[in-house]
Parts: sequence; C-alpha cells; structure tokens
Amino acid sequence: MNTLTFTYRNKTITAPMEVVKKHMSSTEYHLSGKAGQLYIFRCESTKWSLVYGNLTDELRECILDALIMQFEPHIVKTFIYKGERQIVTIGEVSGNSGTWHVMINHYYIGYLLHHSDSGAYSWHIHNGGGWIRPRHMELFIEMLKDGKLN
Repeated sequence: MNTLTFTYRNKTITAPMEVVKKHMSSTEYHLSGKAGQLYIFRCESTKWSLVYGNLTDELRECILDALIMQFEPHIVKTFIYKGERQIVTIGEVSGNSGTWHVMINHYYIGYLLHHSDSGAYSWHIHNGGGWIRPRHMELFIEMLKDGKLN
C-alpha cells in the first residue's frame, strides 16, 4: 500500500492509497479517509478528477495537486489558470542531450537548449505559447542550471 502526503490548512496529512491501473490511459488512486471513507481519483489520458467521494473543493484540489506532483513525470509546477488546471512539465529529449521540451497539459509549448560548445542556454516558445512568457523560460533555465530539473 502506498501513501500520499499533502499539506491542507497548515497540517501535513498522510493518507493510505492504492494505485489501480485500469488500462493504458487510465489509473485510479484509491485514498482512505481517517474514518474509513473511500475517495477515488482518476487520471484518464491527461485529465485528473475526483470520481468517487465527497470533499470540499479546496481539499479536492489540494489532493489532486499532490497526486499530480507525485505521479506526473517531469513535473515542474501545477496551478489554475482561467479555471483550468495547468500542468507544466519539462523533460529532456531522448537521444538529444542538451534539449528539453516544455509542455503544458502534455502539449508542446517550446524548448530549452544548452549549447555545449559555449555553455550558453537558449529557448524558443512555439506559436505564442499561451500564458508562457520569456520570464518563465528564463526561470526554467535557472532551474536547469541549479539541477532542479532532470
């Protein structure tokens, strides 16, 4: 049995959790409440949701963020933008050391590039990039330099 640890209203909570793989693009996370309640969260393709159990909106979002931070690969940040959860991931391109794709909700948004000959970094935002701005790309480069991204 796994556990999920999250902070809610300045309290650190650890809940027992079972991970149930339903099929290739769907996984359920069964959390147990302290009084034996069952809460089922699901990740289907790229969408996360509470599918069983009643929680306040604030607690539901807190648990969803904790699940995403624990189970999404290459996660950098999660937050709500215009009412929709944004999941920012940055992963190194396989077979192309020194290049990282920047993704939002699993959609390609741009890349970061390390020039091995000069040691410099550069970036590109694809098609305007939505809410991503140059300052975000510079922050991601600083995270790379500090070893905070794999």
